[in-house]
Amino acid sequence: LKEYQDGGYSVYAKEYKGSVSSGVYFKGDINGWGENDKLNYAGEYGGVYYYYIDIVIDDDTKKEFKIHDSEHSVWVDSHVASDYLEGGNDGSNIKFKSTGTYRLMYQYGDPTIYSCQKLA
Repeated sequence: LKEYQDGGYSVYAKEYKGSVSSGVYFKGDINGWGENDKLNYAGEYGGVYYYYIDIVIDDDTKKEFKIHDSEHSVWVDSHVASDYLEGGNDGSNIKFKSTGTYRLMYQYGDPTIYSCQKLA
């Protein structure tokens, strides 16, 4: 396992040897499932490509989302390991448990959101 540190928290992930994607998006009911919110490329660490996005969830009725890799035209079947998220383990949408401002950290090539930090 490799460690990636960002903003005071660590992410441990399996290595993935693959090419970086140029179009990874947060798509959900808060943005009409459009390509409005592109994830930021955080860098490569030990052959692992990391992306992140800070997102504000302020409507209690609009909290579902998925990560979409538009370059490869695939919806990421994310496995959620977070106190702030639920769902996503069986191809279903992922859902924030409450409103707030969050930072999602995603490892390209492995269908997992490795970190969800509540910022506010």
